[in-house]
Amino acid sequence: MSLVSTAIDKIPKYSTGWHASLSLGLIKKQHKTIVDRAIHQGPLRIQRAFYPEPDGTCHVYLLHPPGGVVGGDVLHVQINTDHGASSLITTPAANKFYRSNNVIAQQTQTLTVGNEACMEWLPQETIVYEGAYVNSKTQVTLSESAQFTGWDIVCLGRPASGEGFLRGKFKQHIELWRNNEPLIIDRCDHNGGSTALQSKWGMANYPVTATLYCTTHSTNSNELVNSIRESVHTDSNCLFSVTCINGIIVCRYLGEQVDQAKSVFICAWKLLRPAILNKKASVPRIWNT
Repeated sequence: MSLVSTAIDKIPKYSTGWHASLSLGLIKKQHKTIVDRAIHQGPLRIQRAFYPEPDGTCHVYLLHPPGGVVGGDVLHVQINTDHGASSLITTPAANKFYRSNNVIAQQTQTLTVGNEACMEWLPQETIVYEGAYVNSKTQVTLSESAQFTGWDIVCLGRPASGEGFLRGKFKQHIELWRNNEPLIIDRCDHNGGSTALQSKWGMANYPVTATLYCTTHSTNSNELVNSIRESVHTDSNCLFSVTCINGIIVCRYLGEQVDQAKSVFICAWKLLRPAILNKKASVPRIWNT
């Protein structure tokens, strides 16, 4: 059973914070993908679509004007990339969850990809401040011939400012489904100051954890895994792994720096995109600002 509701009107109403929702529909029209539906409530919206690629892939930037989420806030994003459409979704800045007085902030992201469609879900990092309480759920539903690449980068605390994650809670569910069957179900429950954050069998005191998912064809998955392992170079201050599970290439990063996690994943993405989509990576300009 799905953990994530696809209906915007099912957002809990008992919360004391801001309620924001965004529902997007992307369709293929003639030779490019367009935003056919953009319904928003509260401080969640998009800029105009960008078309930096000759094949008409629609680049969309999700905006959250407040710049951060506090306890009691509820955010819901629902995106449908329809049959034959191609989309790249990103954000202009990090998503920040601020400390709260034991009040939970909720974030739900429901992504649906139709047959012969492709969605690339590449948001900037999530920063969870010490003392924040967060429930985050992402569900990706894929049709039979859908392609999906997505990543999730999380920093617990603000290490550059000397802040750890001694208080708070970050609970996260990420699911990928195809034909009503689960392909990947990742769940984590990070409690501030817990042994799991400090021990070698857990986070080993690393503040940054990240995962990249990419659907692929079984015939070339081993070749791609080996290519990423040979091409992505890291130092001794982080851990990086690549494997293939149920036809999905999964890259995992555990380290000290968000910028390093981004760099590693962009390198992997630049290898995967030509192999999977037969086109070179087109880096969103917003990442360079």
